[in-house]
Amino acid sequence: MIAELEAEKGDRVVSASTQEGGRAFCVPTDISNQADVQDMVEKNHRQV
Repeated sequence: MIAELEAEKGDRVVSASTQEGGRAFCVPTDISNQADVQDMVEKNHRQV
């Protein structure tokens, strides 16, 4: 899971990871925003 404020940057990391055979997804996250962090945690738990 990639937690990144700027979705485009996170998507580039996901793309590079999956091209190498890995699994990844991006959750746009502002870690200074509690709701964003909670959303990130919930999305990560659903993917596991």
